[in-house]
Amino acid sequence: MMELTIILVCLAATLTFVRALNNGLARTPPMGWLSIQRFRCSADCQSAPTECISENLYMDMAQRMVEDGYREAGYIYVNIDDCWSAKQRDDEGRLVPDPVRFPSGMKALADFMHARGLKLGIYADVGYETCAGYPGSKFFLEIDSQTFADLHTQIAEYCNLWRNYLDIDDSWNKVTTIIEWFAKDEGNFTAVAGPGGFNDPDMLIIGDYGLSYDQQRVQMAIWAIMAAPLYMSNDLRNIHPESRELLLNKRIIAINQDPSGNSGPASLQDMGLSVLLCLVAIISFGHALDNGLGLTPPMGWLSWQRYRCQLDCQNAPTECVSENLYKAMAERMVLDGYRDAGYVYVNIDDCWPEKQRDEQGRLVGDKVRFPSGMKALADFMHERGLKLGIYSDMGYDTCAGYPGSKFYMEMDAQTFAEWGIDSLKLDGCYSSLDDFAIGYPTMGFFLNKTGRPILYSCSWPAYIVGNKQTPDYQLIAKYCNLWRNYLDIDDSWESVSNIIEWFAQDNGNLSAAAGPGHFNDPDMLVIGDYGLSYDQQRVQMAMWAIMAAPLYMSNDLRNIRPESRELLLNKRIIAINQDPLGIQGQRLYKAGNIEFWSRPIVPQGSFAFAVVNFSAAGGPAFLDLSLSNFAASFSSIYNVTEAFDGTPVGILKPNTTFRVSVNPSGVFMAVAIPV
Repeated sequence: MMELTIILVCLAATLTFVRALNNGLARTPPMGWLSIQRFRCSADCQSAPTECISENLYMDMAQRMVEDGYREAGYIYVNIDDCWSAKQRDDEGRLVPDPVRFPSGMKALADFMHARGLKLGIYADVGYETCAGYPGSKFFLEIDSQTFADLHTQIAEYCNLWRNYLDIDDSWNKVTTIIEWFAKDEGNFTAVAGPGGFNDPDMLIIGDYGLSYDQQRVQMAIWAIMAAPLYMSNDLRNIHPESRELLLNKRIIAINQDPSGNSGPASLQDMGLSVLLCLVAIISFGHALDNGLGLTPPMGWLSWQRYRCQLDCQNAPTECVSENLYKAMAERMVLDGYRDAGYVYVNIDDCWPEKQRDEQGRLVGDKVRFPSGMKALADFMHERGLKLGIYSDMGYDTCAGYPGSKFYMEMDAQTFAEWGIDSLKLDGCYSSLDDFAIGYPTMGFFLNKTGRPILYSCSWPAYIVGNKQTPDYQLIAKYCNLWRNYLDIDDSWESVSNIIEWFAQDNGNLSAAAGPGHFNDPDMLVIGDYGLSYDQQRVQMAMWAIMAAPLYMSNDLRNIRPESRELLLNKRIIAINQDPLGIQGQRLYKAGNIEFWSRPIVPQGSFAFAVVNFSAAGGPAFLDLSLSNFAASFSSIYNVTEAFDGTPVGILKPNTTFRVSVNPSGVFMAVAIPV
């Protein structure tokens, strides 16, 4: 017994310091067919002759592999799994096949495969018995290896490849579980993989019953990215044409069979087409975001509308995009009460970096305008209880021509995390619309991978809408905390009212996609700038609250009129915006230039409502209203309070009439709470 133990330890040591068997095989991930997931251990050839584990089954699959193009594509192994052998070894202690199900013997079956340019694989178990109770190889390792060699089988699984995790089954849940486990790379097992030895996440179930077409695409793509063995487990005699096309896709197979043998994406710069496939997979297999942020609409300050890409710090030192600008706004946010009201993000937009990446390919802040560096600026914000946001673009360049994140997403996400960045806005210039459903989820994936909570703002749907298409908002909501939908705002009433009208139409049912963790973004607040009257500023504040919109100011907080500051700090309006239900309000109807909006809020049955007068002529509109105008039905009586100043409107039944006046380009807003 001691002698055997020493032999086993030596074998283990050999496997440790010499990759696999050093047998010259599996220089790329092996490809073929394996029976266990699809056919399990079916031994009843009388009742299920085409489904049982028998020489006929393996010969059938071999024929299909030859005739349907699998062999030419690289699928050359036909692998027997458990349940092939007789229940007892022969008199010499050798394994023998079940005489009923494999009457010709294993040598003849191997010859059948070789005659067709295929290879035969076989199964054994290191224990006393196999998993299904057939003879195992414990105490018989040498004799079994010699038996397999005599049979001219090609795989005995000791160890050009190794199974790492749970057995796969024919379900999307199991595929995603395996992918997630491999993504964590515990023990750095990806570093061990390479020519001659590969991690094995288990079989391809493409062409079976449990995966949709998109889910099959995911498995094919990720198995290629992971340099995984491509062992199909399906019925090649009955397979849907689109599944067959996936399995035979030459481009995907070429990625899987790349001679470098590297497992998984080390960096986006090096991945070529494999990037595309990885990203498609990320989209399909689950939420790439799920970062716990943005449970209510984020609030803060953003430079773009007010300061654009002003770079001339010599002639406009207080107006240029620089660390001094963001520090100055941060100081005002602390001293003037904005931070305490909930405005905590200080967001940098375009034009902040150097025109070239550094020698390591990393983004760096403009050395003249951000001399202290981005990490120091983030630290400055954090010391004051604020958060720093930054900007990039999923294209080759940003909209203003600075370096974009295409092919650098993982590096940029890691750079932002190392700097202490708290929010990222990812724009969509210089990229194809076809890339959006790939690029945006991928950046979210890499942001999450850093382990740092980074709020994620996407411009994804804005470009789709700009091309007169309808975005998939439910998809976008899976991957972004907030997303720009429409035209950029500018400092004009025309722009504000145009955005409100666009949101009122609710194209693509965009309002249904909003909720805690994911919000539609109608763009910045221009309250305190130059283009809006006081009434128009009230409209923007009210409607952004009703629409559960991010409250990102874009103004000069050093020079702002007191009434604009009071609007931005109005606790009652902010409370509506920040309502924890996160339900986006909607326009109920319009009558001429008058629009009626409502939004559910807490407590249960309560709602905020707004009446907006878009008329530009005459004086105030005097309106006789009732709560029934806003579909009040939860309670028989409500306590109604004007939202801006808290003036009581009254204790009202749904059909009780009350009169309001609404100025041209003005708003009346109130809250109704059941009594």
